[in-house]
Amino acid sequence: IDNSLCIYSLCDENFSYITSSPTESCNDGSSTNIAYSLGEQLNCATLQEEFDICWPEDCGTVKLADFEGKNILIIYEFDWWPGCYPDIPQLEEDIIIPFIDHPNLAIINVLNDGPGTYNCTEWGQHGDSRIPIIINEDPTGSGALGYFNNWFSSSGDWLIASSWSSPWYILIDDNFNYVYISPFAADHDVVLDAINNLLEN
Repeated sequence: IDNSLCIYSLCDENFSYITSSPTESCNDGSSTNIAYSLGEQLNCATLQEEFDICWPEDCGTVKLADFEGKNILIIYEFDWWPGCYPDIPQLEEDIIIPFIDHPNLAIINVLNDGPGTYNCTEWGQHGDSRIPIIINEDPTGSGALGYFNNWFSSSGDWLIASSWSSPWYILIDDNFNYVYISPFAADHDVVLDAINNLLEN
């Protein structure tokens, strides 16, 4: 395994962010079937939902609880949306590179994977290879857009899906509160302001 590709040591047997965590076990009866409103704290089941990392390869799984004590930037994209793939280099330059080594921010890329589009490896190689990419799995098997859309559709009414545009930028603070989702077709400057405001508070 080439750990140089894994900025968060996700390829290591012992994940570096957490040694012991209050979210290690989830027995509060919470459900992953929930639509959060801005300002709400993520529940235990959401934090413990485990996702396969498709890039970098051979890096196992990740869950939001792994980033305890960090602010989290989720870059949510449709790999079949025509504007996303060409925009990756500019997104890297404007948003990812300035924050990739920030001690209080973790960045993950979430893909809604469609047929006949770029695969996860192509996506990772086109951007910063150290950012973990996960596929936004559909928990129902019905072809819906998956956990992250259900959780962070802002109002719970499938706002992300109904707009048919991406990327979306979602911010979770260091107490696992859902604090930001970018406006429709937001400029990078708007997203940068939101990230900086979060890190300064």
